[in-house]
Amino acid sequence: MMLQFIILMPFFWWLTKSAIIHPKLVTITTALGYLLWLGIYQIATKRSSTHWYLLDRVCLSFMIYGVYGGLAWQFASRVNLWLVKWRKKLILATGLVLIWTNRELFQFGFPVRLTNAPYYKLSMTCYSLLIIALVANLNLWQTTHHQDHSLASFHWLATYAYRAFLSHVFWLYFIWHGMLLWGLPTNHLILAIVLTWLITWGWSYLSAYLIHFSWTKVKSTIITN
Repeated sequence: MMLQFIILMPFFWWLTKSAIIHPKLVTITTALGYLLWLGIYQIATKRSSTHWYLLDRVCLSFMIYGVYGGLAWQFASRVNLWLVKWRKKLILATGLVLIWTNRELFQFGFPVRLTNAPYYKLSMTCYSLLIIALVANLNLWQTTHHQDHSLASFHWLATYAYRAFLSHVFWLYFIWHGMLLWGLPTNHLILAIVLTWLITWGWSYLSAYLIHFSWTKVKSTIITN
């Protein structure tokens, strides 16, 4: 998917520059096109998830993020004002959508399985867009209030975010099974969930940093020699 995004980047640049003339048309068309894509995906995977399991790798899966991201850059001043104005409502909406996504997941019963948590759904799309909006809001607040140290820390975390994301399921699996061996979920489920989230988050970032640091050292040694 990352390779597709890189290949399609010139298209997104062209589209967002062209959208200056008709931004509302592009915004609405993208939303309708993405909703159509979600409908097609749901129907196709519901009938035969085995034969359609690679459908989530199609470039349409991140169409709305590429187009909306480009539009947000082209109209940054207007978008930033809107984000600040709607900050509290965006936080409330994120909380409501989080409840929505969890209710959908819990409908499958327990134990929770990742196979029952596809992210190509309307609820997850809304959640992702809202989280992006809140992250942008945080950046605006840091910039406006000259929070240089927290902004630098945020950029450091962003540098390793995708690498940490790639390993988080690996760590989540072993950490949760470790919790089960200790019997913590049986006696203190909420505590087990919170600890699992915190430890997974920490180990994902730590492993991403250590791998990057080790590879940098090895690469420098090879180049020097």
